[in-house]
Amino acid sequence: MLSLNAPSKHVLPEVLAFASSAIGDASDQKKRHAAVAVLGIVAEGCAEGLADSLAAITPAIINALTDTSSDVRSAAAFTLGQLAEWVDGATAFHATALPAVFAALKMERDPRVLERLMYVLDTWLERLEEHEVRPYITPTLHIAYAAIDNGAQTSHRTKEASLGAVASAAAAAGRAMHEHLPSLLPRLETCLLASLDQDLKSRARALEVLGMLISGNGGTGAMAAHIPSAMRAAHDGFDLEYTELREYGHGLFAETAQALGDELFAEYLPVCVEKAKESLELDDGVAYDSEDDDDDANSGDDSDDGSDNDDRNGGINYSVFSGVVEEKAAACRAVASYALYCPVSFLPYLPKFTETMSAMTDHMHDAVRAQAHAALARIAQCALRASPRSSGADPDSSPAFAAVDASLNATHRSLTEDDDRDAVAAAMEAAAAVIQSVGERDGLDFKRIGVSTLVDSSGTCSGIARLHAGQHIENLSSLCLSILQGKAACQEDVHDEIDFGGDEDEGAYWAFPKSNDWFPIQD
Repeated sequence: MLSLNAPSKHVLPEVLAFASSAIGDASDQKKRHAAVAVLGIVAEGCAEGLADSLAAITPAIINALTDTSSDVRSAAAFTLGQLAEWVDGATAFHATALPAVFAALKMERDPRVLERLMYVLDTWLERLEEHEVRPYITPTLHIAYAAIDNGAQTSHRTKEASLGAVASAAAAAGRAMHEHLPSLLPRLETCLLASLDQDLKSRARALEVLGMLISGNGGTGAMAAHIPSAMRAAHDGFDLEYTELREYGHGLFAETAQALGDELFAEYLPVCVEKAKESLELDDGVAYDSEDDDDDANSGDDSDDGSDNDDRNGGINYSVFSGVVEEKAAACRAVASYALYCPVSFLPYLPKFTETMSAMTDHMHDAVRAQAHAALARIAQCALRASPRSSGADPDSSPAFAAVDASLNATHRSLTEDDDRDAVAAAMEAAAAVIQSVGERDGLDFKRIGVSTLVDSSGTCSGIARLHAGQHIENLSSLCLSILQGKAACQEDVHDEIDFGGDEDEGAYWAFPKSNDWFPIQD
């Protein structure tokens, strides 16, 4: 927790000092476990500092994959996955790390460690380039094939994790996956026909694999004959009342919309939109977390990330973060995809989803809020594309600005009230995308003439004039300034609880993520 809320300069030196001495302590496996695990635990909050230390720490973590203690091996796999997720440059060590992971998978018998090793493949493979991932496709598929073909002999969680790794490989590999389709697709069909409760997670991940195959490089042609059956499989999953199937169903719909585009996806859009509507209208509720399978419940997981694991030992874990949260976030991403890749077919749904997504930006969970901001921005961009530009300098009166206003007003609420930094960052990126689209519709080129044009051109550009008339530019500028000053609502907890001992502008670090993963601004 400290690594997420304090500057890494106050945390990372202590972590590295402890890990460097304890990771090789042959006499104390608990120290080795703690040394390896803590590097993964701080990866998110200390990503920049760890990037400078990768050359030193990565070989030691890889070596820990062969430790005599299963706890240490599990922690090593956890940490390798965390490094790939959070630390820039970590996957540059793939030529050393991944062969070690595949070797460990051949020897490992602990289901908990096997699952963590598959997590490493999942996180590393999706971040590689097509030429880099190619050597790892066959061994990854062989692991998944064994998990699927062995049926009851493989734990359900291991099978699920292996399919996640295949999905990541498919996302990165593109055309390199096509030669494997004759052997892969029948296995995916086996997963998609399963209906027992314990098999539904693997069924959901099989949908993810199909989505990556369809949207990957060359996937539209290679998978053309299989797209109708894939869409049916995703649709059928909604009838089973299993939230993870619905989540991945939305994912497959979104990937297929991206691959097919407006003309070819139009026949599927009405059903997909209706499923998104149903998911977004679900009661969030409080869910019982029965995520762990019976065969894994007593695996002895020491919880490398330090979380309380009482629910593994017979306790009941109730949480407002139910599967419905992930389902709603996935539905928001799907709507964003429809608005972006099928703008003509999506036009009849604009008014309804403008209202729905505006409400979702105030959802109780930050994951849904963040995705709703991105979707609302795509809806606004869709509306702008469909609406001709008004002539003259008067504020644009086009109906498209109902969606524009909704998106920018949602960002205003987020910057004023939201205490989650990721949701606020998503809201700001959404607003930037919408404002840029308004300017481009007015014929402005921000890359050439700069954002100062927002002020200078309000007298000649009707769209920009409309933004000024609605006070959007002035209000958002003021709120962004408060973030740079460290005074936003999403920064209050940081300043109340942590003494930075430095410039208050350091708070801007928390508001602006270093990647555009939440929302790509460029079309």
